Amino acid sequence: MLPKYKDLIYFFLWVSVLVISSCSLKYTSPRTGEEFLQEISRLEKLSVENPDPSVRAKSHLQLARLYTYYKNPHRDYLRGREEFAAYLTLVPAGRKDDEIQNWVSVLEELKKSEKETAGLKGQMGSLTGEMNRQLKKNQELQSRLESLENTNRSLSEANRSLKETIEMLKKLDQQMEEKRRSIR
Repeated sequence: MLPKYKDLIYFFLWVSVLVISSCSLKYTSPRTGEEFLQEISRLEKLSVENPDPSVRAKSHLQLARLYTYYKNPHRDYLRGREEFAAYLTLVPAGRKDDEIQNWVSVLEELKKSEKETAGLKGQMGSLTGEMNRQLKKNQELQSRLESLENTNRSLSEANRSLKETIEMLKKLDQQMEEKRRSIR
């Protein structure tokens, strides 16, 4: 009985070995920045040069995922959005994935947020420049105020000294008047 099924047993063994070995062969994503750049370059070439639209679509999808992958040191969410959009243009309407459309929507919002952030940074830069100018002007006014306060103090001292001199002159004038009266 065993010899009859010998070919069948070999076939199942061969299929089992294939299944087990294919399970152990796992696709590994790029790990270093250089590997990411190489894989992106390969997929970009494939997405442009391959005549099969389904291969080009898959290449765009893989590119989008690589550009948005959290381990990619050269993440580029805007390029990822463009690649997701390119994928959606190549895929038939019935096969469009809601998840991919959600990605495009989220990345579009991110693009808007980045533009808004850039605008706010520009405003902040101009406000900082204006604030620095006002601060410099304030410092100049402060130094002028200190100079005027010093001048005021010295004038006050001179005024006190002048008052004392006038008082002394008055006393001297009174003494001289008294002596004139006594002489007459």
